[in-house]
Amino acid sequence: MSRLKISIGQFSRMTNLTKRALRYYDEKGLLVPEKNIVTNYRYYTVDDFKKGIKINSLVKVGFNVEDVKNILEAEAQGNMGYVKAKLKERCNEVTEEITKLESIKRMLLNSDSILEVVKMTSEPVIKTIPQMRVISKREIGSYGTVCQKLIAELMHTIYSAENRKNDIKIMGPPMMLCYDGEYMEEGANIEMAIPVSGKIEISDEEMELKQLPKVEVISLIHKGPYENSSFSSSYAKIFEYAEKNDLKLVIPDREIYLNNPMDTLPENLETEIQYPFIREN
Repeated sequence: MSRLKISIGQFSRMTNLTKRALRYYDEKGLLVPEKNIVTNYRYYTVDDFKKGIKINSLVKVGFNVEDVKNILEAEAQGNMGYVKAKLKERCNEVTEEITKLESIKRMLLNSDSILEVVKMTSEPVIKTIPQMRVISKREIGSYGTVCQKLIAELMHTIYSAENRKNDIKIMGPPMMLCYDGEYMEEGANIEMAIPVSGKIEISDEEMELKQLPKVEVISLIHKGPYENSSFSSSYAKIFEYAEKNDLKLVIPDREIYLNNPMDTLPENLETEIQYPFIREN
């Protein structure tokens, strides 16, 4: 029994994939139509229809051609663990993208903040930060995703059943220590730490209890969202102060989160930036 031969135009209409997209998927070996060796006519079959719909759905949620190919191959082989992992990974990426877009939206609604260079920051001062006992964890990734993840993991450990019995106490706000000499959109080397006292049980091998050393820093308080341009301007004020006073900035610098973003409006968030230095003279 001969199979129904569907033209590229008909197939395009049925799957909501443009002819241009179908030709591209053909070139990449993702969705290859059958070919009449005599007439050179290319056509699709009913079997291709479900595959075309799946491809359209996966592309719409942001997967590239290579990812789509790998997902469909895994599904065909019954490797649903891989498929679910890729979908979860993409879901996490979308969540991060939404967070970034919400930040952009807030900036656009507050149009004055886009053009203001410095707003709502204290003046830089030199402080001596005493030695501090912290529970910490370090990871490579993007700032927003890694910071939230590590804070959640540290708090989970602190408030575990064993540590509640140990009467462990949080002695200060959470902080981020950044070990990069430049801004890294991906692959940032980030450590999150929470000051604690008391006996503590740690089951996570990548988590550690340690002493942060006593350090002299340039400090200022930034008020406002973490990700807007004025936050960068607060760092600029620190660099200007260091240059004026012949101080050489060294890493890791620290951001101390003085209030909780879960119950504080973005414009009321307060962050203390602490940048260690050495004296040039």
